[in-house]
Formats: sequence, structure tokens, C-alpha cells
Amino acid sequence: MAEVDIIKKLIAVDIKESIIPFNALHLAYSKVLRKEELLSKIIAGFLDPKENHIFGFVPINTFFKKIGLSHHQLDKNSSLVITQERKIDNQKRIDIFIEWKDKKKVKYAVIVENKLNEAEERDDQLNDYYDYIIDEEYKVEKVVFMPPIFEKPTTRSYNIPDVAVR
Repeated sequence: MAEVDIIKKLIAVDIKESIIPFNALHLAYSKVLRKEELLSKIIAGFLDPKENHIFGFVPINTFFKKIGLSHHQLDKNSSLVITQERKIDNQKRIDIFIEWKDKKKVKYAVIVENKLNEAEERDDQLNDYYDYIIDEEYKVEKVVFMPPIFEKPTTRSYNIPDVAVR
């Protein structure tokens, strides 16, 4: 059977809304112990134009537009670096750290924190990340908080301006 025929048959399957369809990825994902790190790796890989996908700078620029940074449109001349699990001290790590420089060599950053399985926020968690990166002389353009449900981080987690919840 040709691949196209299988796809046509799958599209034609009528799935009732009350039935959750089979999802092989869910089975594998439920066995992964460090889910938050896996999610960070997937997101960072998709955003990074240097990764092995065909989308180039489209994902990072679309992400920037979504979080209100459409004035930063990166291209192959950008010094973009995306880091997963960036250490800020012995105990703390930023899930995804996006950094780049402009033509004037100004260092910019976006901090991304994702939460899975209703993981608790640490007191001042986002503040700690923000302060540490500011101390490294970056201009933090945005802190993005990505909870499993569209909720804002608790106020005990941050008091910095411009936190985007996605």
C-alpha cells in the first residue's frame, strides 16, 4: 500500500470527540523521567536554525513575533545561540536561553522557563534568572513562562517587567 493511501485512510477515520486517539509519542513520553528537559530540548531544537530542520529562521522569528519581539528579526548574519539548561549557579538552570548580538554588539537575551507536571516554582525563580543575566551585561528582552496550562507564574516567582506567558 502506498504511503499516500495510508494517509488518505487516516484522514478519513471518523474519531468521536469523546474518544482519545492512540498516540505512540504519549506512550514513550510517559516513560521519560526528565520530561521538562526533553521539552526544552524539543523547543530549543525547533527554534534553532542551526538544527537539522528545513525551516531556517522562521521558527525563531515567529516565536519572537508571538512574544512581542517582532522588531528583532534574525537571519544568517545573526550571532544567535540557543542553549538548553544554561547554568546560572550550582543549583539553578535556565530551561532555554536565547542570546544574540546586534550590529552594535549589544547582547540581547530571552529567558524561557517551562513547567511540566505542575512543577512548583521556586521563590524568586524568574527574578534570579533575570538578575543573573543582567549582571552578565545582557539586555533581557523578554522572560517567557510556559506552564502546562495557560496560567501566569505566581508573584512569588518574579517581579520583573515584561513576563510573557505562552
